[in-house]
Amino acid sequence: MENKYICSKFLAERMVLEAATKGLSVKIMRLGNLMGRYSDGVFQKNYDTNAFLNNLKAINKLKAINTVMADSQTDMSQIDCVAKGILELSKTPEKSRVFHCMNNKYIPLRNIVDVLNTYGNGIEEVDCSKFREIYEQNMNENIRGIITADITADELDEEDDFEENIKLDQTTEILNSLGFDWPEPDEKYLKRLIDYLNELNYFE
Repeated sequence: MENKYICSKFLAERMVLEAATKGLSVKIMRLGNLMGRYSDGVFQKNYDTNAFLNNLKAINKLKAINTVMADSQTDMSQIDCVAKGILELSKTPEKSRVFHCMNNKYIPLRNIVDVLNTYGNGIEEVDCSKFREIYEQNMNENIRGIITADITADELDEEDDFEENIKLDQTTEILNSLGFDWPEPDEKYLKRLIDYLNELNYFE
């Protein structure tokens, strides 16, 4: 709750749910890590302010990732699929109000780095102490300008608890019952996304 962004979302949900007790028909859609379209990889216009992409860019600039970070799980909720999921969830009964509309097929960050390396980026997986050394030696203005709170010197070797904190089972079951299934963020999809970002010279 100390995070202003998270706090604002909490307060907004509370206001909406309070309105629901007074008869307003509402649904709350909690979204995940919004990524480029599954169909062609095209991303939002303000891609350069996306925290997740900026972390990837920082890793690419550092040419290194530590093992703990590489093992960390992430969702990649393709925005065209998110839109379809929201439309399906809007068909649910009125008393069904809160959903987690995000891709339940998590992948380790390593999978994304592996695909980045097929483009000749040369990102090495190193132990935590080596990564800290690389991080501190290269913390110049260029890197500092794109790095986010997800990659900090004090948290470089923390174990990932992503799957423990995110519970999607109920929403996933409802979507499946409505004939919707999330696509795998596989190598083909990741290449579509990276190809699009490369066209924009994002990683340079």
